[in-house]
Amino acid sequence: MNTLLNLPISSLNGVGKKRAALYSKLGLNDINSLLHHFPNRYINCSNPLKISQAIIGEKCCIKATILKSEKPYVKSRKMIIYTSHGADSDKNCVAIVFFNNIYAFKSLKIGHTYLFFGKIEGNIISKKIINPMIINPDESSLIPIYSLTSGLTSKMISTNIKQALNLIDGQEDCLPQKLIDKYGLIAFNDALKNIHFPQSEQHLNRAKQRLIFEELLYWQIGIQLIKQQNTIETTKKLTYLNLDSFLNNLKFELTNAQNNVINECISDCLKNVPMNRLIQGDVGCGKTVVAAALAFLFAKSKMQVAIMAPTDILARQHFKFFVKTLTPLGINVNILVGSLSSKEKSKVQNELEYGMIDVIIGTHSLFQEKTNFKNLGLIITDEQHRFGVEQRKKLAEKGNAPHKLVMSATPIPRTLALIIYGDLDISNIYELPAGRIPVKTVHIPSSKRSRAFSYIKNQLQKQRQAYIVCPAIDDSERNIASVVKYTQNLQQNIFKDYSVEMLHGKMTGSEKDILMQKFLNGQIDILVSTTVIEVGVDVPNATTIMIENAEFFGLSQLHQLRGRVGRGNIESLCILVSNATKPESQKRLKIMCDTNNGFEIAEEDLKIRGPGDFFGNKQHGLPNFKIANIIEDTKILNVCKKEAENILSNDPRLELKEHEKIKNNVLHLFSHDKYIL
Repeated sequence: MNTLLNLPISSLNGVGKKRAALYSKLGLNDINSLLHHFPNRYINCSNPLKISQAIIGEKCCIKATILKSEKPYVKSRKMIIYTSHGADSDKNCVAIVFFNNIYAFKSLKIGHTYLFFGKIEGNIISKKIINPMIINPDESSLIPIYSLTSGLTSKMISTNIKQALNLIDGQEDCLPQKLIDKYGLIAFNDALKNIHFPQSEQHLNRAKQRLIFEELLYWQIGIQLIKQQNTIETTKKLTYLNLDSFLNNLKFELTNAQNNVINECISDCLKNVPMNRLIQGDVGCGKTVVAAALAFLFAKSKMQVAIMAPTDILARQHFKFFVKTLTPLGINVNILVGSLSSKEKSKVQNELEYGMIDVIIGTHSLFQEKTNFKNLGLIITDEQHRFGVEQRKKLAEKGNAPHKLVMSATPIPRTLALIIYGDLDISNIYELPAGRIPVKTVHIPSSKRSRAFSYIKNQLQKQRQAYIVCPAIDDSERNIASVVKYTQNLQQNIFKDYSVEMLHGKMTGSEKDILMQKFLNGQIDILVSTTVIEVGVDVPNATTIMIENAEFFGLSQLHQLRGRVGRGNIESLCILVSNATKPESQKRLKIMCDTNNGFEIAEEDLKIRGPGDFFGNKQHGLPNFKIANIIEDTKILNVCKKEAENILSNDPRLELKEHEKIKNNVLHLFSHDKYIL
């Protein structure tokens, strides 16, 4: 990388400590990061409106020649108004008004013509344009607009970027020329100049294509370098392959999909390199049984298994299932979670280290420094997207090249899987166990809530339970259901004869666990909760879930919440309460009512919400792309995947001179990952 690009932003003219601090808020500290702060949109001023065409109250671009300027009007100590007057070729006039901006006011020269972009005010006879952006007609007609922070303007950023662009003249391209020629890409320097100051729409599109290609290529190379780490040899091979006693102990038959995935995993675990596989499937598809089958084979092969869950309650749920499934077969199962006492933890850790425990289920406690294994052969991570890359690796380091299996009940579209899990082989379980009754989903307006309450009361009278989900904890926002107020209302009114409790994210882990255990034991009739219940909690007796303000949730999140019911053999109902009228919200709610297929829902959710919000909030492992859009740029992503494979097949550690800049950029992109090369 050009050393000039590593200079701090403060080395640019006009960037003092104050402006440098503002740039730092945007994560921009050196010249290179500034140049990669791409515009998020452009104002097209190629066809400015006549002043007579400008609509009051709307933003637009007009062209005017400055006729005269007024003396500044001091409205108050904090407000000075500066006004110039201009006219277009039709002799229609406009007042150009600035508040507290003497620099913009003085930049306008009488007799000179400018483009102005801003909000039109006044009336038909006397129009004003307020605090407009001033554009030289000789410059590009596509004006970049940047993500900002208070105190910075797009004009300031543009000025600094123009100066920074001078530093890249003559800089050698990052990509090999043969790759540039193969795909008809423009030079990197030209791409940077045209992404910030495009000469035309065509120049802008070619700049985007080049920068998107480069960004996705670096990501794919990095992902595949991580995958290469799994080519190290392992001695952890299965020696016991007979599942008969395990299958005979089950009270049900496995589906074809479950059998296929088990066989895929067994095949992986007979190879010389560790398995690194993701199993994704819909809520209730039986991923845990697959995990238990593998745990059985590893324990019988004299190796230990670690199963990591994101919460205490989910870990305890797994523990209960694995004890029931594996203990009768002579396998020692234990649990290690944060709520255990120091003495209990120490005892479990000692037994693990001496090999007395075959299968351990736990949370973050599993990868703590004090936790060690005698012979760790398999790591299973549940709800993979809730753990960071480093956390996954910390646990893997406790074994000598152990096999790794990760599971997710949030099906991930293929495009997103390529980005997040490109280092994993993927198995999908599309088939649900026989006899599973699909959850019926209905959408009602809030005016019909009383009918929903009557239905819930009817279910409670049949000794069943219900969830009610609210998007907020308290009354911080108007017209949004809050857990606290909602619970109080139910306790005091319609459900005063029933046990109603609330659960939310501000409660401690132990408080949540106690409440969930009471709900699981049937001591609570209605649990009013935020989305903290969305992951894996299994209460077969819960047959109704009502989700207030359903329009506030993404499709995948709604599907996960719906998955809290229908876990037994009783018909269950999901009630979506929403008064939303926006077409996008209506579309989401209709999709939920029309299908129970998590894979279809995931695809739609990605299209509607975009990758940043796919999991409801930003999760570990999802890259913060500067310009690439994994929905729109799928074709480029697939091309980059192939090119990354080609590059690494010929140069596995990027040691050739032609790949030197690629290597530097990949290392910069994956700076969090010390294992990549």
